[in-house]
Amino acid sequence: MRTLLLALFTWSLLSPAPAQACAACASGDPTLTVMGTGKPSAGRLRFAAEVRMRTDAIGERGVNRLDLREESLSLGASWTMNATTTWAVRAPLVRRSVEDVSGAIDRVVGLADSELRVRHTVYTDRATAAGHLVTVAAGSGLPTGSVLTDDAGVPLPIHAQPGTGAFVPMLGLSWGGFSPPWSSFVGLSAWWPLEGDLSLQAGRSLRASAAGQWQPSSSWAFRMGVDGRWDGVSKEQGATEPDSGGGILFASPEVLWSPSADLLIGLAIRWPVLNALRGRHEEGPVPSLTLTWDV
Repeated sequence: MRTLLLALFTWSLLSPAPAQACAACASGDPTLTVMGTGKPSAGRLRFAAEVRMRTDAIGERGVNRLDLREESLSLGASWTMNATTTWAVRAPLVRRSVEDVSGAIDRVVGLADSELRVRHTVYTDRATAAGHLVTVAAGSGLPTGSVLTDDAGVPLPIHAQPGTGAFVPMLGLSWGGFSPPWSSFVGLSAWWPLEGDLSLQAGRSLRASAAGQWQPSSSWAFRMGVDGRWDGVSKEQGATEPDSGGGILFASPEVLWSPSADLLIGLAIRWPVLNALRGRHEEGPVPSLTLTWDV
């Protein structure tokens, strides 16, 4: 079933669509925005693909340490059904290797947890070329991810799983300010993971982000952001995971380039600048390349 859904989703991304006018121009504003931060424009259909790499080290070296390396390709689509409401879906494909303290390595390639959300504009100061935009969002992570096990068939710790195998409801609030060539974005969201496969349950999470953007031309923009999260402790089979929970803060410089009216390319890196994660848990830098296009 998962394979069929993924095939249908990929086909929808690759299927040709009739050419339309520039959706960004239709919204009355030339600001370059990645998916999830743009102004609503009725009928706007956007697709996105993101390639991302990350590393993670969990546990005590020589005792119970896990070293993770992951490359992912996330495919996303959003549709603005009217002047205020946008639906979005995202499906990540991951290739992950997990090395335990003995040197044994588990490798997996598959679909991680997907996301479905709706974003609704609750305030804008102008009908076109808005200077301020306030939106609320609701949605959920979906249990489409696989569960990783070791050679003996025992599930790896929750941090080593590509997904939680659970529904993860979320609520969010965001603000965007637009005064060309400057723009800024602030967002806050709360996530409540339910119990997933094999009695794995991630901790509740509060996530925040802020970014400022300077756009010197219609084709280029430079963005500097910070984002962080605070997680509750995770549980496996009812027992608390010792190296889970806590907070982390990233600095995220990004360059945006629009080579054509409906294509946007973003190159970014999320660099950990403050690690307050509980126990022994270190996350590395996260480089990413994003393509966003309107059809």
